[in-house]
Amino acid sequence: MLDRDEAVNYYLKAAKLNPALAFSHASIDLRAGRLAIKKKKYNKAIEILELASNYDRDSAENHFLLATAYYKTKQFTEAEEMYLKAIETDPENFSNYINLGYLYLDIDKFSNAERRFNQAIDLKPSESALYGYALALSGQNRPEAQKAWDDFLSRFPKSRWAEKVRSQLRQINERTQ
Repeated sequence: MLDRDEAVNYYLKAAKLNPALAFSHASIDLRAGRLAIKKKKYNKAIEILELASNYDRDSAENHFLLATAYYKTKQFTEAEEMYLKAIETDPENFSNYINLGYLYLDIDKFSNAERRFNQAIDLKPSESALYGYALALSGQNRPEAQKAWDDFLSRFPKSRWAEKVRSQLRQINERTQ
């Protein structure tokens, strides 16, 4: 019996030999790509999802998954491009903005990150969006960072990030005294 990895490899070979097969099974590509990401096999996910994107260029989910795989392999330019395509295709999905915001934090584009987190917050003021927003403000040494951290703690006092936030607030208070 084949394991999932072998099945994915056979599917990729078949899709390369018969491109119509890949188009007719686009949902299989997405599932296989998602599975590869879950197993942290990001290069395999890229291979699968790039194949899928050749046949379904308007899939926001494919753009998002491909961006995630690129991001995990530190291919930041490609990840940014795919997150932007995901946003263009599905502008109501706040996760696209959040992940692009975290990518921008990783490459020290703090004002870009702030903008993307603001867009996510407008759609849904989630824990991850508010945390990223405060990080973006802190990265720019903006005075509004303290208010953003306070706001985060008031909304999510039991967050997994709460201790880090309290530490950030202590540092801000030490700098301002």
